[in-house]
Amino acid sequence: MKRVTSPSLLLSLITGTLVLVLVTVFALSALDAWRRQRTTSRVLSSARISRDIVLVREAVRVELGLIDTAITDPLPVTPEHLKELEDTHLRSMAALHFVEDEMARSGNEKIAPRLLEQLQVESGKFDTQLFPVILAAAQGPRAVSAAPWQT
Repeated sequence: MKRVTSPSLLLSLITGTLVLVLVTVFALSALDAWRRQRTTSRVLSSARISRDIVLVREAVRVELGLIDTAITDPLPVTPEHLKELEDTHLRSMAALHFVEDEMARSGNEKIAPRLLEQLQVESGKFDTQLFPVILAAAQGPRAVSAAPWQT
C-alpha cells in the first residue's frame, strides 16, 4: 500500500479546513447579530408604542378635564369653548389613530390582535357615540339648584 501525501495536498486540505472553519464562525456570528438586532427592534417598537400610549392617555385626560369643566360650569358654554372642546377631541382622536396605526405596523407578535381590535372599537364608540352626547350635554340647559356641597 502506497501513501501519497504530498506537501501541496496537505497544504490544500489545511487551507480548505481553515476556510470552512472561518466561514462557519462568520455565519454563526452574523446569525447571532441578526437575532440580537431583531430583539432590539422589537424592544424599541414596544418602547415607542408605550410612550405613545402615555401621550394618548395625557391627551384624553386633558380632553376629559375640559369636558368635565364644561358640563359642571353653571355658565353656558361659549362658542369659543365649544370650538376648544372639538379641537381637543380631534387631537385626542388623531393621537389614538396614530397609536392604532403604529401597533398595526409594528408586527410585534406580543401585541394581541384582539387588543388592537378592541382599541379601534372603543375609540370609535368614544368618537361617534359618546362625544356627541357630551357636546349636547355641555350645550344643554343648566341646573339652577345649588350643588350639595354649597348648601
